[in-house]
Parts: sequence; structure tokens; C-alpha cells
Amino acid sequence: DTILPSSSAQHGTKPIHSSLGAPGSGRVKGLALFNSAGRIETAEEINNKMPVDPNNNPIRPKTIAEITAMNELPPCKPPPRIVSRVFGNALLYFLRPNIASIC
Repeated sequence: DTILPSSSAQHGTKPIHSSLGAPGSGRVKGLALFNSAGRIETAEEINNKMPVDPNNNPIRPKTIAEITAMNELPPCKPPPRIVSRVFGNALLYFLRPNIASIC
């Protein structure tokens, strides 16, 4: 059985998957996932980096939910507006001519 995400459509017996940028166009042939958060680590690698208490017991780091609930998030420090504008405009300058080929 094929499980279709909400952005997919069934065409006869062949599922058609498309990006949200071009729903139903049939141009999307596949999907590439990128890990923008960095390298994927195994549980063992993560456990080896975990801090330990004086008795060598692992100390579980706080979750983002716990940090947020305790009001321990650092202050937001966005880049200067001009940096954001230049970066955003450069990105759009690159993307706009390629929209059809991306979708």
C-alpha cells in the first residue's frame, strides 16, 4: 500500500506526488531531504558526549520545552536589518529565475 501525504494526489492507480510549490504539476520526480541541523549522530555518539556528574552518571540535558517553561532562553539577537535584507534579496534574486525548474 502507498501512503500519500496531504500534498499528493491519486491519478488512476499511480500516485502523483508534487511539491506545495506546484501542486499537481507532475514535474516533481523525487524528494531530497537535507539535514540542516548538522551531522546525524548515533545514540552511542550522543551518550559519549553527555556530561556526567561526580559519580559518572549521565546528566540529561534540558529539553527546549523545559528551557522555555523556565524562561531560560537567551535573548533573541537577530542580525542587523541590512544584513537580513541583503541576504534575503540575494536569495530571491537566485531563486526567482529558477522557480519553474525547482518545482
